[in-house]
Amino acid sequence: MDSCPYFQTMSPGFGAMPWMGWPAENLESMYPEIYYRVYPRIRDMCAVYDVPGNPAFFPHPSRQAVDAMVERIFMDCIAEMGDPELKDMEEHHDRQFGFALGGRRLLRDLVAILLIRELLRRRGIFRF
Repeated sequence: MDSCPYFQTMSPGFGAMPWMGWPAENLESMYPEIYYRVYPRIRDMCAVYDVPGNPAFFPHPSRQAVDAMVERIFMDCIAEMGDPELKDMEEHHDRQFGFALGGRRLLRDLVAILLIRELLRRRGIFRF
């Protein structure tokens, strides 16, 4: 009986490939423009509210607290960028299969995803 069966699954050249280097373009620069508009607001909001002295956030934030943050960030984004529903109606760029994707809903969902990701990252659960 083999004491370490995992070595059997490795290819003979594992680890012997030459280093190819980093890609020419940094991954951080590949985010869409909306990320650079939304994420700083999320970071700032977390710096204010996600502190140990806030009982609504520690040890874990409540759903109501997260929803309130999402709504506030969302409304700030709408005030800065304009209403995505109106833009969808004017431009019709988001049409797929005969119906428009809800711009407001997509923006709100993006804010929620980025906020939850940031809250997890701040707690050391999400490591990047």
